[in-house]
Amino acid sequence: MKKGFSLKGIGNVEKNVDSCIQLHKLIDSGDEQGAINLINSERGIDVSYEYNQRIPVFSAINSNMYDLFEVIVAHPTYDINVEDGFGESLLESLIYMYASDEITSDPTQNSALERMIKAILKYNAYNVNAKDLNEDTALIISCEFKKLNWLTKEFLLNKDIDINVINDAECSALTEAIRYKNLEAIKMLYKMRNLVVRDIDWEEAKKANIDLSKYGL
Repeated sequence: MKKGFSLKGIGNVEKNVDSCIQLHKLIDSGDEQGAINLINSERGIDVSYEYNQRIPVFSAINSNMYDLFEVIVAHPTYDINVEDGFGESLLESLIYMYASDEITSDPTQNSALERMIKAILKYNAYNVNAKDLNEDTALIISCEFKKLNWLTKEFLLNKDIDINVINDAECSALTEAIRYKNLEAIKMLYKMRNLVVRDIDWEEAKKANIDLSKYGL
């Protein structure tokens, strides 16, 4: 379980550097409203500016500054390709935390994580087909967890979604849905006209005792 975030390296806009550094300092001091006010007053500020190997969006998460988080991901200079030190996008990091029983046993934390995920979706602040170090996309991950079916539904509404991406284990979103016996995710994927069903999917369905013919596959 990841206990925090580290930065792979984002932010190369040189102007307004003083304001960017001030943003970090406000977050470090616990002044969430001050940070929000700074962003709103300095429209050219780079909210993805790296300082001391950190960027504001991850600092906001670690400091439980959820209002600030929303302001950052909605900002025009927010970098949707930011990654943590594990090669995962911001969205993937939050998804893993949200799906973890260790984290989500706390209703307050669970609600906060869901709020942040929905904010990313609301502002389209993510690359829907971005891959992590295991070549997983957010869709592949969400199909593993039944509690994330609402998120899988949102992903499938994105016109740019590639539902047939294969990870480094040769698994697609459908393969993972079958492996984890996520029948609702299988149904949703089946409705996608461009769904590709491979031999491995039939093999995994047989192991899981799932009759894919019921879904028209």
